[in-house]
Amino acid sequence: MKIAYPYEEIIEFIASGPSQQRVADYKPSAALRLQVEELIAKEKSEGLTAEETANLDYYMHLEHIMRLAKARARQHLAHAPHTISDLVNEAIRAALAEDAEDLAAFTERADEPMMSYEELLNDLKAGSKL
Repeated sequence: MKIAYPYEEIIEFIASGPSQQRVADYKPSAALRLQVEELIAKEKSEGLTAEETANLDYYMHLEHIMRLAKARARQHLAHAPHTISDLVNEAIRAALAEDAEDLAAFTERADEPMMSYEELLNDLKAGSKL
């Protein structure tokens, strides 16, 4: 399958409104890679027409922009939750970490003698902490 203009596939991808993950994962199709390889080989062996040169140049510029976009998308994905599920999971992890700290403190103090609320208040007042 020959693509009319090598850059059309990238334009179509951008126009589809891809997610950051799809941008990070983007790879040109095998047909597009082959067409660009053929243009580069032809450029080296016999030269390109003005139209072929323009098409290859457009493709190379867009390919460079896509590399930059992929790098930026990877940065965003690495540093920020990007779905509601990620946000919920992050909140649950934080809550579970807090619970784990509470359980560790409870376990550490399990052998301390029990004290009523009134005894605790009196102890705090006696130590000038309340």
